[in-house]
Amino acid sequence: MRKLCLITAIVLILSLLAMIHWSPYGIKRKLKKRAVVSSVEIKAPVEQVYNYLGKSAYASEWSVFVDNIIPLNTSEYDDGTVGSIRRCYAKGNAVRWDEEIIEVRKFKFRELSVFNAEGFVMMAGHLRTQQVYEPLSDDRTRLSLTLFFESKQDYIDELKMYLAAYEVSRIFDLNLKNIKHFNET
Repeated sequence: MRKLCLITAIVLILSLLAMIHWSPYGIKRKLKKRAVVSSVEIKAPVEQVYNYLGKSAYASEWSVFVDNIIPLNTSEYDDGTVGSIRRCYAKGNAVRWDEEIIEVRKFKFRELSVFNAEGFVMMAGHLRTQQVYEPLSDDRTRLSLTLFFESKQDYIDELKMYLAAYEVSRIFDLNLKNIKHFNET
């Protein structure tokens, strides 16, 4: 029995180490920090892709996770601009969170702060996400979605991110496929 417990513990530790090692969450040279990053090339001008993602109403069209996004402070800020806050609801369950757009470089990137998360099985604080737009030509754009921590986190939050990154990356990839479809048709 003791030998079985030891073998089980070793297998669990090795499995955890393998999951961490091959996790989509890792050092990204361009960001110079750990992040989950997914990208796609889209046959559309950067302005079109940027404007499409800047409208909260379109999120339910392209997102496999988000049911809808409700801008909360439209009397003070236009949707998709610095300072705008929006409440996001996931499809089919009681998961929700808020986002504030904290930095924008028109046609280059948007950075959002994620907060007030509720209903997630696993969640860490101080999360940021970016939409990065790279013009490849007049009619081609590389769009990247990223998720990372605003600042250095404790080991527990880092471990959560290593494990959750598999699902985050899967969702990002599906969303990017949909964004590509809606911008190319």
